Amino acid sequence: MTEHDDEEALNRISDRIARGRLLPDAPADIEEAARRIAAVIAEHPLRFRNVVDAVKCSACAFEARLSGIFPEDRGLGLSHKEAISAAERLFDAIMAALEEDALQAILDDEVFDERYLAKSGSLGHRVLSMLR
Repeated sequence: MTEHDDEEALNRISDRIARGRLLPDAPADIEEAARRIAAVIAEHPLRFRNVVDAVKCSACAFEARLSGIFPEDRGLGLSHKEAISAAERLFDAIMAALEEDALQAILDDEVFDERYLAKSGSLGHRVLSMLR
């Protein structure tokens, strides 16, 4: 996988999140939206730093939506501080959903077989590549 492949994957992820309207509409929708966004991100074999970039892009887009930065977004009348706080919560929720997905492949806490993890978790193949 090259940087160019990662860049294309990041573009596909952003497009799918935008077209699918996967971003939360309000802070109350963060948990559900985070699971949907994490599922889209986990479908792509990205380097970990690019996984973080994909999550950051989603959080930034959510903050922009809450703030009403884009003309099509009416905003929710939140202060800048409240919008940033909600975006941070979305970032954390997406990362937690990705982590939960990766860890579901580990059935026994005492045994860590990275080959099994790489085959079984949608995020597992990235974990294996980072171990090498």
